[in-house]
Amino acid sequence: MSPEASTPVLYQFFNSVASEMVRISFNLKKAQYIKENIDFTVGQNKSQEYIKINPTSYIPAIKVGDQVIGEFTAILEYIEEAYSYSPHLLPPIPDFLGRARVREILSITATSYLPEYRAVTYLKEEGDALVKLFQDTFENSIRPLEAIISQSSGVYSIKDTVSAADIALFVMVNSYLRVGCNLSSYPSVVKVYRNLSKIPEFIEGSWYSQPECPENEKAAKDSGYLGH
Repeated sequence: MSPEASTPVLYQFFNSVASEMVRISFNLKKAQYIKENIDFTVGQNKSQEYIKINPTSYIPAIKVGDQVIGEFTAILEYIEEAYSYSPHLLPPIPDFLGRARVREILSITATSYLPEYRAVTYLKEEGDALVKLFQDTFENSIRPLEAIISQSSGVYSIKDTVSAADIALFVMVNSYLRVGCNLSSYPSVVKVYRNLSKIPEFIEGSWYSQPECPENEKAAKDSGYLGH
């Protein structure tokens, strides 16, 4: 089914990190989509109504026609293939190494960062104790990412062209800045993040730019430290 045949419905929440990745991906492709908010903080993703849509109960999910994709990396690949014009989320063939690097960074996000981030957000710690937990979680994810980016980056994560690797990096850094983490020891990641922060599609897809984000939460985007 072509993307023109049916406008995708995105089941998402403003501060879901995977939802943020999907919003930015749609924005980069300048693709229309319909947002449906699923507030996981009050368990809406566990409702029978939503589980009928996405049996995994994860957010985000997208519905295209009568078909649902319920895992964020599959959604990103769908967006790249269904909207097969520039900018590309994966470097075009024959840049097989670049494509592998993008998938490697997405894998770090999916298998290291997201599970640990979800686990910490459900803990009852507050204040400095919570920041310490997030800092430890962040370092487990960002250390390998810094090593990769230091070798692969130009202006962006993979040379000088925006890709899905940048979406993963940007959203990861956004989430840790929000809780006050210190990123100054990761200069390659910070360099790329600062460059991405100038791109309107990234800003518009960010958690703090969503109309459903409470005004009193938006200032948290500047809670962390990037260094000089």
